[in-house]
Amino acid sequence: MWMKLQTQYVARADDLEHTYHQQPCDIKHDPGKDIRFHINKFCNIANKLKEMGSPLPANLLISKIICSLPEPYKEFRARWRDVPTPEKTIDNMTMRLIGEEEIIACYKPTSSNNNAFQASG
Repeated sequence: MWMKLQTQYVARADDLEHTYHQQPCDIKHDPGKDIRFHINKFCNIANKLKEMGSPLPANLLISKIICSLPEPYKEFRARWRDVPTPEKTIDNMTMRLIGEEEIIACYKPTSSNNNAFQASG
């Protein structure tokens, strides 16, 4: 009985590990959430994999996050390539993305700006 339970547990753990490795490929940025929320989704998966003894390398985690960024972050992606390798950390990337999010927000039109120039008739 004990061996059967142990075998089922190992099989389930392997399935979970596979699922956790696949999830970062499927994550898309939710425009209703901030960039921290987006990054945390990846970090939570990375933490689960680490707990399972199958850590996701930091450079792969960063790559998955960068690849999942929406179109407004295209300039960030281009600039990130020029960052020296020792500075390519999760914390550094997060701080830079938060700054980029603030810049992008400055250029987003607000609904009041859209109505300001409409002609009434």
